[in-house]
Amino acid sequence: MRKIYETEWFDIKFSELPDNGLRQLADVSFCSNFYAALFRKFKFYDELPSSYRQHKSEAAVFIATLCQQSCKVWSVGCGLAYIQNILIRDYSENFDLYVSVFGSASMRWIRQVSSKDRINSHIKDLSFGVILG
Repeated sequence: MRKIYETEWFDIKFSELPDNGLRQLADVSFCSNFYAALFRKFKFYDELPSSYRQHKSEAAVFIATLCQQSCKVWSVGCGLAYIQNILIRDYSENFDLYVSVFGSASMRWIRQVSSKDRINSHIKDLSFGVILG
Protein backbone atom coordinates (compact mmCIF):
# COMPACT_ATOMS: atom_id res chain seq x y z
CA MET A 1 0.00 0.00 0.00
CA ARG A 2 1.29 3.43 -0.93
CA LYS A 3 1.07 6.19 1.67
CA ILE A 4 -0.45 9.43 0.44
CA TYR A 5 -0.38 12.62 2.52
CA GLU A 6 -2.09 15.95 2.09
CA THR A 7 0.30 18.77 1.20
CA GLU A 8 -2.02 21.73 1.79
CA TRP A 9 -5.36 22.70 3.25
CA PHE A 10 -7.26 25.92 2.47
CA ASP A 11 -4.44 26.78 0.03
CA ILE A 12 -1.94 26.84 2.90
CA LYS A 13 1.03 24.79 1.80
CA PHE A 14 2.42 22.65 4.58
CA SER A 15 5.92 23.03 3.14
CA GLU A 16 5.76 26.76 3.87
CA LEU A 17 5.02 26.30 7.57
CA PRO A 18 7.78 26.42 10.19
CA ASP A 19 8.90 22.86 11.00
CA ASN A 20 6.64 21.55 8.24
CA GLY A 21 5.01 18.17 8.61
CA LEU A 22 5.75 16.75 5.19
CA ARG A 23 8.05 14.04 6.54
CA GLN A 24 5.89 12.92 9.44
CA LEU A 25 2.36 12.80 10.72
CA ALA A 26 0.90 15.97 12.18
CA ASP A 27 1.77 16.71 15.78
CA VAL A 28 0.87 19.52 18.18
CA SER A 29 3.64 21.77 16.80
CA PHE A 30 2.49 21.29 13.21
CA CYS A 31 -1.14 21.97 14.19
CA SER A 32 -0.19 25.13 16.06
CA ASN A 33 1.78 26.42 13.06
CA PHE A 34 -0.97 25.50 10.61
CA TYR A 35 -3.78 27.13 12.61
CA ALA A 36 -1.69 30.27 13.15
CA ALA A 37 -1.39 30.56 9.34
CA LEU A 38 -5.08 29.78 8.84
CA PHE A 39 -6.19 32.41 11.36
CA ARG A 40 -4.03 34.98 9.58
CA LYS A 41 -5.75 34.11 6.30
CA PHE A 42 -9.33 33.84 7.60
CA LYS A 43 -10.73 35.95 10.43
CA PHE A 44 -13.82 33.86 11.19
CA TYR A 45 -16.06 31.04 9.95
CA ASP A 46 -17.91 33.23 7.44
CA GLU A 47 -14.67 33.85 5.51
CA LEU A 48 -14.06 30.14 4.86
CA PRO A 49 -14.85 28.93 1.31
CA SER A 50 -18.60 28.52 0.80
CA SER A 51 -18.19 24.95 -0.49
CA TYR A 52 -16.47 23.97 2.78
CA ARG A 53 -19.17 25.64 4.87
CA GLN A 54 -21.95 24.01 2.83
CA HIS A 55 -20.42 20.53 3.13
CA LYS A 56 -19.89 20.87 6.89
CA SER A 57 -23.39 22.33 7.39
CA GLU A 58 -24.89 19.30 5.66
CA ALA A 59 -22.88 17.03 7.96
CA ALA A 60 -24.15 18.97 11.00
CA VAL A 61 -27.77 18.53 9.88
CA PHE A 62 -27.19 14.78 9.47
CA ILE A 63 -25.63 14.55 12.93
CA ALA A 64 -28.52 16.51 14.41
CA THR A 65 -30.94 13.91 13.01
CA LEU A 66 -29.08 11.30 15.07
CA CYS A 67 -29.77 13.36 18.20
CA GLN A 68 -33.53 13.78 17.96
CA GLN A 69 -33.68 13.54 21.72
CA SER A 70 -31.08 14.53 24.26
CA CYS A 71 -27.78 12.72 23.73
CA LYS A 72 -24.08 13.09 24.41
CA VAL A 73 -21.83 13.83 21.41
CA TRP A 74 -18.08 13.24 21.57
CA SER A 75 -16.14 15.04 18.87
CA VAL A 76 -12.56 13.80 18.49
CA GLY A 77 -10.12 15.92 16.45
CA CYS A 78 -12.75 18.38 15.26
CA GLY A 79 -10.50 20.63 13.15
CA LEU A 80 -11.97 24.12 12.98
CA ALA A 81 -15.08 22.97 14.87
CA TYR A 82 -17.36 24.31 12.12
CA ILE A 83 -19.76 21.38 12.51
CA GLN A 84 -19.74 21.85 16.27
CA ASN A 85 -20.47 25.55 15.76
CA ILE A 86 -23.56 24.70 13.69
CA LEU A 87 -24.69 22.09 16.23
CA ILE A 88 -24.39 24.55 19.10
CA ARG A 89 -25.98 27.41 17.17
CA ASP A 90 -28.93 25.50 15.70
CA TYR A 91 -29.46 22.35 17.78
CA SER A 92 -28.00 23.02 21.22
CA GLU A 93 -31.07 21.81 23.11
CA ASN A 94 -30.59 18.29 21.71
CA PHE A 95 -27.16 17.36 23.05
CA ASP A 96 -24.18 17.84 25.30
CA LEU A 97 -20.97 18.28 23.30
CA TYR A 98 -17.63 16.91 24.47
CA VAL A 99 -14.53 17.81 22.47
CA SER A 100 -11.10 16.17 22.33
CA VAL A 101 -8.59 17.95 20.11
CA PHE A 102 -4.99 17.49 19.01
CA GLY A 103 -3.82 20.75 20.54
CA SER A 104 -6.05 23.68 21.42
CA ALA A 105 -5.08 26.08 18.61
CA SER A 106 -7.96 24.95 16.39
CA MET A 107 -10.56 25.87 19.02
CA ARG A 108 -10.16 29.66 18.75
CA TRP A 109 -13.39 30.40 16.89
CA ILE A 110 -15.64 27.93 18.68
CA ARG A 111 -14.56 29.42 22.00
CA GLN A 112 -15.68 32.83 20.72
CA VAL A 113 -19.23 31.69 19.92
CA SER A 114 -19.87 29.18 22.67
CA SER A 115 -19.97 29.51 26.41
CA LYS A 116 -17.39 27.41 28.23
CA ASP A 117 -20.05 25.15 29.69
CA ARG A 118 -21.28 24.16 26.19
CA ILE A 119 -17.98 22.47 25.30
CA ASN A 120 -16.80 19.89 27.78
CA SER A 121 -13.26 18.60 27.39
CA HIS A 122 -13.13 16.53 30.59
CA ILE A 123 -14.60 13.15 29.77
CA LYS A 124 -15.56 11.05 32.75
CA ASP A 125 -18.26 8.78 31.32
CA LEU A 126 -17.69 7.14 27.95
CA SER A 127 -21.36 6.47 27.16
CA PHE A 128 -22.02 8.60 24.07
CA GLY A 129 -24.94 8.63 21.67
CA VAL A 130 -22.76 9.89 18.80
CA ILE A 131 -18.99 9.88 18.35
CA LEU A 132 -17.52 12.09 15.60
CA GLY A 133 -13.99 11.66 14.34
